[in-house]
Amino acid sequence: MTDRVLVCRGYGNTIRWRRGERLDHLFEDRCDRMRDSGQLAVDTDDVTLTYPQLDARANQLARFLLAWGARSGDRIGLLFDDAVHSHVAMLAVLKINAAYVPLDAGCPPERLSAIVADAGVTVVLTGSHLRERVRPTGCKQVCVDEVAALLAAQDDHRLTSAEKGDPLDELCYIVYTSGSTGRPKGVAVEHASICNFVRVAVEVYQIQPSDRVYQGMTIAFDFSVEEIWVPLAAGAILVPKPAGSSLVGHELGEFLKRNEITALCCVPTLLATLEEDLPRLRFLLVSGEACPQHLIARWHRPDRRFLNVYGPTETTVTATWALVHPDRPVTIGVPLPTYSVVILDPVTDQALPPGAVGEVGIAGIGLARGYLNRADLTDRSFIPDFLGIDHNPSGRIYRTGDLGRINDDGEIEYHGRLDTQVKIRGYRIELTEIESVLLQMPGIAQAVVSTYQAEPGTVELVAYYSRRRHAAAVDSEQVYQQLRGLLPQYMVPTYLEELAVIPMLPSDKADRTRLPAPQGPRSLASRHACVSPSTETERVLADALASTLRLEQVSVEGHFFDDLGADSLLLAQFCARVRQRSDLPPVSIRDIYLHPTIRSLVTALAEQVPASAEPVIPPPSGTPERASTARYLLCGSAQLLLILGLSYLSALLLVEGYDWTAVPGTGLFETYLRAVLFGGAAFLGSCALPIVAKWVLVGRWKRQDFPIWGLTYLRFWLVKTLIRMSPLVLFVGSPLYLLYLRALGASIGRGVAIFSRTIPVCTDLLTIGDGTVIRKNTSFVCYRARAGRIQTGPVTLGRDVVVAEQSILDIETSMGDGAQLGHASALHASQAVPERQSWHGSPAQPSTVDYHSVGPTRCGTLR
Repeated sequence: MTDRVLVCRGYGNTIRWRRGERLDHLFEDRCDRMRDSGQLAVDTDDVTLTYPQLDARANQLARFLLAWGARSGDRIGLLFDDAVHSHVAMLAVLKINAAYVPLDAGCPPERLSAIVADAGVTVVLTGSHLRERVRPTGCKQVCVDEVAALLAAQDDHRLTSAEKGDPLDELCYIVYTSGSTGRPKGVAVEHASICNFVRVAVEVYQIQPSDRVYQGMTIAFDFSVEEIWVPLAAGAILVPKPAGSSLVGHELGEFLKRNEITALCCVPTLLATLEEDLPRLRFLLVSGEACPQHLIARWHRPDRRFLNVYGPTETTVTATWALVHPDRPVTIGVPLPTYSVVILDPVTDQALPPGAVGEVGIAGIGLARGYLNRADLTDRSFIPDFLGIDHNPSGRIYRTGDLGRINDDGEIEYHGRLDTQVKIRGYRIELTEIESVLLQMPGIAQAVVSTYQAEPGTVELVAYYSRRRHAAAVDSEQVYQQLRGLLPQYMVPTYLEELAVIPMLPSDKADRTRLPAPQGPRSLASRHACVSPSTETERVLADALASTLRLEQVSVEGHFFDDLGADSLLLAQFCARVRQRSDLPPVSIRDIYLHPTIRSLVTALAEQVPASAEPVIPPPSGTPERASTARYLLCGSAQLLLILGLSYLSALLLVEGYDWTAVPGTGLFETYLRAVLFGGAAFLGSCALPIVAKWVLVGRWKRQDFPIWGLTYLRFWLVKTLIRMSPLVLFVGSPLYLLYLRALGASIGRGVAIFSRTIPVCTDLLTIGDGTVIRKNTSFVCYRARAGRIQTGPVTLGRDVVVAEQSILDIETSMGDGAQLGHASALHASQAVPERQSWHGSPAQPSTVDYHSVGPTRCGTLR
């Protein structure tokens, strides 16, 4: 089962933590190496501290805590809105072998008090202006600004072992995350986990001492570790945001430019608010939520290291990483060194094979100790390592609750949450997918999609957005047009609401719990001229529909779905209302889909077309051909003999080649030379065999129609088998593969890129123009099997055509110059995409989407 475990390759997976090492040791080691360099550790408008100065302040606070009564093994709360105080306090707590509990000053006092009590905090370090944020809990409070003189009087040299005392616990920090029950969960992280992560991150991220790293997150969010501890271990400069402020959009961009920031770690939502590029930005890391493709395209630069990382708090900050590129699909990449990923069955403790969608499981030294005071939840989420994964000292696997799969490139695709996907009318919907589309709209800075239930049983989607600074009003009609072009109808939000500011959590994620109920109209109901009813029947139906959709009025020419934003559930309620009227014929859902406006529906009812009438299906044009038993057996026997013959000839050539290579008495060099010559000849021969067989047995493929299991079919089958067995198929995506197809008779222009491993067979019928790109898992074989017969026909692609992944091009299909075919689409026989048009679907239909080529990705390794 170890072949189902994904690990990182190229970095080595031995654990980076050294026995006895603690997080403060990493900082002290860096200080010792930079003691005489004068390098700043923290740079703010008010305070600048070199590495030795930061170390000295932490030593003074540590001695003060010991004098106050704090001891090794204590849990100490940190409540600050000032970055410098936070950095000094974290180091001081660790230096006395205690554990810190970061608290967010923006949280309600009740929540802070609950965390302090749950964590068993003995003392809270804070500022005097935040004193009242923690209600009485029995623990002490120290306001560092009030004891500044006492702190300055302390010895600033490193603490001795006698002062610290022996470590009583390996716990480093406890960070609290939201719980599904409303009760925050404390995640306990040990020094081995965080030290290992920091070392790995420094190695992989490639933060440099010359970097100036923006630090804007609260320490209560574990993503702040990317901002603080990794740069400090690398010797970089931290540039915190101003105390008590929240920077987004234009203000954040100005701050980053003014402070010459070269490295930025943030969530995609925050990155999306930045309107201008940052030329000095050398390193960019996004995490915390799914990153949309357009954001990668916008921020990618050849000289910028751009990472998309992923990791739950329970696996110590980050567990996987991907070096992103706009020409590659967005994934969460491969595990960081020392981490392992396995896709689990969501119900049972069973590992799924690559390609299967399941729950992402993470193993390695990075796994947290568990949830504080929540043994039941810990046991459910941290399961025994039933696979025996290497470099997994905890012997456990963490179930993340995230859906994913390992794709063909050995990377992890994120497929949303198990517990936060919404299900509307039977469809499972990932809200971030809709948000990604909204963020592509001009003028939209932030977007978040949620659900709204106006009445029991009626769940609808609501899209909220905020505008960019100085942007003109967003055209709702244009937004809906683009949404319908990119998303299935069931994923198009019913409401589109503009907010001045999207409510945010301290982690810079959208706070969905504070989104208001929609106030605007449904879809585009009020954007179109309202055509009033002209007959009594139109009036009755319009009133019934308006009542169902909770609108004042509807236009009799408004499209039920595109203009009024209705769905099948609401229209079923409309049909029920109409059926209650004895003066109207019954209306069915089929009638609605066939006649999607009030006016067309009334016309159809007037003609008394039966709602239940089914279309007449024409009889088949012919009877499927069935081969006789004798023909079937003869052809099958011939296939078996041919396979045996090819196997025999291959074995014979290998034996002869071995005998010729390993001649007794031959020197080592000559044996090596013979082996190279034989290997090269065997490779060239196996490449040439299908080409020769094709031209000898078939000649040029032409349009034809022949029965299966006959002599013509036998020649077809043999050529197809040899073509797909050629070693040149391993060179898919390279010019060598194009030469192979040309040698088989295909007409292929210059600059063509084919990434599909589905090999064309009737190659003389394949024409591809210059600059065309065919992506993975696309079928364009120039034949099809139908009704017991093989039919061959041409597939013609013009210049600069794009064919997206998992698409099918049937025979007799064509695409004009600059045409595009979307993901998982199909061109049926005789369909033709005109020049520069984009089509999508099965059968494909015109679309407004612009599909881009996708290149190869960085791979992980399955073990």
